[in-house]
Amino acid sequence: QDVLTALWNRNALEDYVKELISKQEKFSLIFLDFNEFKMVNDTYGHSTGDRLLKAFSQKAMGISDIEFVARIGGDEFLLVCKNPDEKLDAALHQLTQSCAEPIIEKPSVRAKFSTGVVTYPTHGENYEDLFRRVDLAMYHAKRSGLKEAFLFQESLEKEILKLGWLEENFQPALDRDEFFILLQPKFCVSTNALCGSEALVRWKSSVKGSMVFPDEFIPF
Repeated sequence: QDVLTALWNRNALEDYVKELISKQEKFSLIFLDFNEFKMVNDTYGHSTGDRLLKAFSQKAMGISDIEFVARIGGDEFLLVCKNPDEKLDAALHQLTQSCAEPIIEKPSVRAKFSTGVVTYPTHGENYEDLFRRVDLAMYHAKRSGLKEAFLFQESLEKEILKLGWLEENFQPALDRDEFFILLQPKFCVSTNALCGSEALVRWKSSVKGSMVFPDEFIPF
């Protein structure tokens, strides 16, 4: 068990989820990651951060539609909801409502978090895939500033694979001089005379054997 909160730890979570999978029981994983938790520690001290984590743990364990609560990292929690077709919406609502007001006083601090959700077997048939995808869903919610829970979508995995490919191949492409400039002429509307040009960067990838379009690599 987790020493600070007395919740189950990551190993216990894995065992529990694998047992549900072996029984082919439908369930959802709810991944919660606190927002601004570092600011709480920096502003009020780590003892206040610990109080916040323990208070939230008590709130989470009191939600009737949640069967299992684990603390898997510093400010990361994973909850299991069985029979999600009937219980998931209610569980998420209870979770939000339970933290609508400050959960500790002196100082008064609310529990703010980003939430990702996956469901077995829709989003994966083994523990590793489910955990990876609920993690992706949670980080999407955090990056997007979503206040509501985000249900995993396959497009997230495609985005991560694309970013991974760019991270692996961008610097080597620079080293191989695969980027080049095209000049697009600009003409004056009134005189039709050439008045300049616009520089456009292009990437011909030797790995892909084709062009990588600017809207793919410039945001990277």
